[in-house]
This record gives sequence, structure tokens and C-alpha cells, in this order.
Amino acid sequence: MSFPSLAKIFRKKNKMLAEAFIESEEVSMPMSFSSRFKKRLLSISNNKQVFIGGSFLVIATFLANILNYIFNAYLGRVLTFEDFSLIGLIGGLYSFASIFFGAYSTIVNYRSGFLIGKYGDAAGYEFWKYIKKQILYPAIILTILWLIAIPFLMSFFHTNNLLLFVLFSFVLLVGFTSNINQGFLFSRMMFGSLAILSLADPLVKLITTLILVIIGLKIWAFSAIPASVLIVFAVGWFLIAKQVPQQKTTAPLSEVHSYSKKFFFVSLLTSFSTIAYFTFDIFLAKHFLTPDQAGEYALLSLVGKMIFFIGNLTSPFIIPLISRYEGAKKNSLHALYAILGLTAFFVFCGFILVGVFGQFTVPLLYGEKARVIVPYVSYFTFGMACYTISSVLVNYYLVRKIYLFTVVSSLLIILQIVLLALFHTSVQSFAIAMSVALAANLIVTMSLHLGLKKIQTFGKYFKALSVSEDK
Repeated sequence: MSFPSLAKIFRKKNKMLAEAFIESEEVSMPMSFSSRFKKRLLSISNNKQVFIGGSFLVIATFLANILNYIFNAYLGRVLTFEDFSLIGLIGGLYSFASIFFGAYSTIVNYRSGFLIGKYGDAAGYEFWKYIKKQILYPAIILTILWLIAIPFLMSFFHTNNLLLFVLFSFVLLVGFTSNINQGFLFSRMMFGSLAILSLADPLVKLITTLILVIIGLKIWAFSAIPASVLIVFAVGWFLIAKQVPQQKTTAPLSEVHSYSKKFFFVSLLTSFSTIAYFTFDIFLAKHFLTPDQAGEYALLSLVGKMIFFIGNLTSPFIIPLISRYEGAKKNSLHALYAILGLTAFFVFCGFILVGVFGQFTVPLLYGEKARVIVPYVSYFTFGMACYTISSVLVNYYLVRKIYLFTVVSSLLIILQIVLLALFHTSVQSFAIAMSVALAANLIVTMSLHLGLKKIQTFGKYFKALSVSEDK
């Protein structure tokens, strides 16, 4: 009896994933993919270079997370709370801007990949050039408006650090193009190049920070984030410059120069709802609290995000796994519960590590200075654990094209803002307000999940009733 080789097993697995993707897209679209498109996608999936590059990307992402932790932990030890609050501020600004950056990255990833499969590499390259031109002037105008608004921003965030806002203008100027470049690299399945970019970002931040500390300019440590954005932009541009196709596309320009606005705005809303929970509290802390308190809360927020990053290890499996079930028209609920169970296990481990035993682990991870936030860690990390589990439900129903969960999760951000605006006297009140808002997200999304059939039945009944009344 002979057994198949490991290479054959991987090739078979890749083919199944590609077929699942095709099936799920054909179900959701009023047309079928051409045999040429299917053949090309399957051949790309079985490409050895793609598989190896994907493996490098997974490894690079893991290493990048470790480097990011080292970056934050090091700064938590060497900076005062006031200086650390500036890191939290510029990090929050970058995360908020990433809502819009990420939406363009997603649309380029999706649309360029579709055009490449249908018409060839030149079509995807042409769409990349088109979307890059479309965003150029808005990015310049946004940068100018940001520079004009700097006096107001300095007043709102209670800081006299002009350099922080000036440097962030460069992030706005190149951020859109940089993410468009990354979306194009994803569409070309150039995972090796993306692995380089994922490592370049934390490496530049860490090296820049070490240099600034050595030369005695640690108060400028926030400049590490703009520096990493500029380097990633330059490296990404160089990697794409090597991929210029020799021939121009023969695809109709009317199709190449277009994309789904609905898909774009849903992607925008999804990015917004995720990042807003991790940025609005930082902004409001910088506005309402003293500089030292804002720094303490920024450190507390980092500890809470450890729960999210640990639990979020299951997120890469949601789209390919659920899409396969949806494409085959099979019930995907048991797959959802498997992912939820695994996520809950990771979240529980993280909560025990930094929540229950936070008085020991938090000072060990972030230095003795972090002892001041230990009293708030348990309930803040509990709230973050609730949000991490609820995000699985939101992403699951996004794949199923049921957008109610994304909309409701986004609207709950209002609750977060209201609670923080009402209870902002101390770091403790901030932590409690965030815990309540994040726990409410899980309660609401789980209630929607359990009552979805009744909601859908009521919606159909209401729609039928409206039609009959019109008649």
C-alpha cells in the first residue's frame, strides 16, 4: 500500500481551495466564470512559488507580531507616560487613517485579481494605475487640509508637539498609494514580496527607535511610525516596478476602469467598525485625561490588544472555510461554531495570562512602570475578550453577505463614544466604560445570531406587507 507524497497533498488542498472560491463567487454573482478564468485560477493556486511565498508570509507575519511587541514593550520601559501618550496618539491616528487605506487595498486586491484571471496580468496592472491616479489628488488635498488644521489638532489633543502632526502629513500623502500597492501585490499572489513588507514595517520602527534612544532623542520616538510608512511605501513601489507587463491590455477600458461601489463601502464600514474600537478611546483619553493618565491608558490599551491578537489567530480561516461551505450550498454553522470554540479557547488563555495573573505578567512584559495599570487590567481584558469573540460573528456573516452584523457593530461605536464622554474622570472610568461597550458588542451580536431566522422572517413579512399596501 502506497501513500501520496506531501507535495501531492498540498497540491490537492490548494486546488480544493481555489474550486471553493470559484463556487462561492459564482453563487453570489448572476454570471459564471469562463473556463479560461477557472483554469488560470487553478493553475495559480497549484503554483509552487505561490505556496512557498505564502508560507514565508505566514512566518513573516508571526515574526512581525513579535517585533511589534518588542517595539511597544521597549518604549513602555524607556519613555515617560507623557511621551508614551504621543506614541498612542500617532498610532491611533494611523489606525484611523488605515480605515480608508485598507478599503482601497481591499478593492485593488479583489478587482485586480478578477481582471488578471479574466484578461491577464496587463489588465490588473492597468486597474492598479487607474486607481492610483484616482486617489492622487484627493490625497494631496487631504494632506493640505491636515496641515491647515494642525493648530486646532494641537489644541484638541493638548500637546505642543508640532513635529508629530507634520510627520503624520507624510503618512496621509503616501498611505493610500502604499496600501494600493500592497493590494496589487496580493492580487498577483506575490506573497514573498508581501512577506518583505510585513517585516520591513516593524524592523524600521524598532531600528529608528533604538537610534533615537541612543542619541538621546527618545522624546521623538513617535517618528518611528511615519518612518516605517515611508520605507514600506518605497519598498512596495520598487517591488511593483519589477512587475511591469511588456504588453498593454486588450480588455475593454470601461471594465478595467470600474469597480463595485457597494463592495468598497462595505469594506470601508468593516474596517471602520474594527479600528474605531481601538482608536477612538485613545483619542478621547488624550483629550480628556492628563498627559500622564493618557500614557497609562495607552499602555493599558496595548495590554488589552494582546487578547485580540491572540484570539484573532483564527481569522485567516474564516473566509476560505466558510466560502467553501457557502459555495457548495452546505450548512456552515458547525464550521462557525468550531472557529468560535477555537477563538474562545485562545481568548481564555490570553485572559488568564494577562487578565487573571496580570499583577505578575504585565510588569514582567512591560516593566515595573506598568504596575500602575494592574488594577484595571482584569475587566479591561474581559471586555476585549468579548469583542474578539463577537468579531468572529461579524466576519462570518460578512462572508455570507448578511451585512446586518457589520452595520449594528458599527452603530455600537456610538455607545462607546457616549460612555467615554460621560465617564472620563480617570483611567479607571475609561477602562470600565470601554469594558461595558465591548461586552455589549458581544451581547448584541450573539442575540442577532440566535434570533436571525426570526429577524429574516419578519423582514420578509414586512416587505410583503409594504408591497400589498402599495398595490
